[in-house]
Amino acid sequence: MVKRYFFVAPHDMDLTDGIVILSSQFNNDSGEVIKVFSDFGKEGYFNLFINGVMQEGGMYRVKPNALAIAAAEQTISEGTPIIIESVGFTTKVIYKYSYERENLPVPFSFPGI
Repeated sequence: MVKRYFFVAPHDMDLTDGIVILSSQFNNDSGEVIKVFSDFGKEGYFNLFINGVMQEGGMYRVKPNALAIAAAEQTISEGTPIIIESVGFTTKVIYKYSYERENLPVPFSFPGI
C-alpha cells in the first residue's frame, strides 16, 4: 500500500536550524487536508521528495503529526513541492504444492533450490 502527501512551500524555508512541517499542512492524493501521516511501522517506510528529488534517509524524520527536516546550509524556495511517500507491505504465506509427494513430474527445477 502506498500513501502520498503533498505540500508546497508557501515561502522560502531556511534549513539552517532545521524545520518542522505539521501533517495538517499536507494534502493526500485526493487533495484533502490530512490529520496524520499513515505509518506502517516495521512493515513499511517513508520516502521524502523535495522538488522531485528523493532525499537521504538521515535528512528527515516522519512522525504521525509532523515532518522534521534536519539542519542544512540550504533553503527550500517558495513554491517547491515536498512529497512524503508512505509505503507499507504485508507478507502472505502461500502453500507450496509438492509434486514429489503426489508422485508427479516436476515441471521445472533450479539446481540447489
